[in-house]
Amino acid sequence: MSQVSSPRLSGPAIEDLRRRFPYHQDERWVAEQAREAGSWVDANRGFLAWHRERGVAEMKALMEVAGIARVASAQQAADLVALAYEVFMPPDEYRGTIVRVDDTRIRIVVGVCPMFEKIERAEWHGVTACGSWHHRRGWYHAMDADPVDSLLAEQKWGDAACIAEVAF
Repeated sequence: MSQVSSPRLSGPAIEDLRRRFPYHQDERWVAEQAREAGSWVDANRGFLAWHRERGVAEMKALMEVAGIARVASAQQAADLVALAYEVFMPPDEYRGTIVRVDDTRIRIVVGVCPMFEKIERAEWHGVTACGSWHHRRGWYHAMDADPVDSLLAEQKWGDAACIAEVAF
């Protein structure tokens, strides 16, 4: 992911956060949970809850490393979300950009998403929502922020890229 403006962290700080919160996860539990529960709904809920919880933990750690105890402004919240994408979404696997619409709004454009590709290959037709929105909700919760997060396009709908706009 590339970004326009965000707080800066040193290379070692970014690597430490990436080690603490590796992107790769074992998604086999979703299918196993669906089989055991007999319901994709329960599996989907568990998958999305994992993303929200993971987002909270990531943002709390990011803020601590950045020396931010409390988000002071909408602009700082937008900066932190841009930085979270830079840190937690592996640049060698994602193809996308963070565009600064204005001081308090960012647009997230993802053209290549390894999670989407994995879901398509596994034919997880029961997973009805992308974990990204729920992941961001976790980030917002950790920042005590409640932005307007609008999905503008989604590959699952046949769009060329997933695009979300977040206004703090």
